[in-house]
Amino acid sequence: MRTWRLGAHLLRGVSATQWGWARLPDPQRHQRIQAWAHNVLNTVGLRVAVRGTPPAHGTGACIVANHISWLDIPALLSVLPCHFVAKDEVARWPLVGGLAQRAGTLFVPRGQALALRQLHTALCDRLRSGASVAIFPEGTTTDGRHVRPFFPALLQPAIDTATLVWPVALRYRRGDGLPGPNVWAYCGEMTLWQSIRRVCRQPSGVVEVHWLPPINPAHLSRQTLARRAHAAIVSALTESPAASCAPTGFCG
Repeated sequence: MRTWRLGAHLLRGVSATQWGWARLPDPQRHQRIQAWAHNVLNTVGLRVAVRGTPPAHGTGACIVANHISWLDIPALLSVLPCHFVAKDEVARWPLVGGLAQRAGTLFVPRGQALALRQLHTALCDRLRSGASVAIFPEGTTTDGRHVRPFFPALLQPAIDTATLVWPVALRYRRGDGLPGPNVWAYCGEMTLWQSIRRVCRQPSGVVEVHWLPPINPAHLSRQTLARRAHAAIVSALTESPAASCAPTGFCG
């Protein structure tokens, strides 16, 4: 049942962004994206628990998070409107790819020097405009039990625009708050369809979005910046899940 509900919700998202989407004022567009993200999580039985304080909307922020699942994107969007950087293959995913493009996602090309320079320019332009940009610098997903080293290149725009870097630690838990096998992870040889089916069959759970203190990139190399953001996220994930997380409830 959840699988059909999720498919229907994705189709409604495609329909809603087909006509007149670009003409909507930014606040209205952001509000609709945030509501859509809430409903995705609600459909698969995930509640969001927020720790820490996110950046103020419209101030410009470079958000750096560990990467576990395709659900990381609606989890972050449910808290703060932001643009994502994703692998170019995401643009070819059925339904999701088109939605990602219309939501302002920037795609990382493979092995194209000119395209990579254009991506850097686009990221700088977004940050200077006051938009928030979210990246997953591990470059791939994991099962959540560890955080891979960060690739530092995508942090260069934050340095070039003097934008604060906000580490975010993402963690998935059972509905009772206890840790368990990460059935929400999308990694390894699993296909997107297999992940969706697995997620939709699970009991309710919690995705914890832990906003950590921002890092000022001034006078830092991108390698040092990546190491500091990585260390902050790893440290947060080694803590026991806090009972004081502020739940947003089952979204909807």
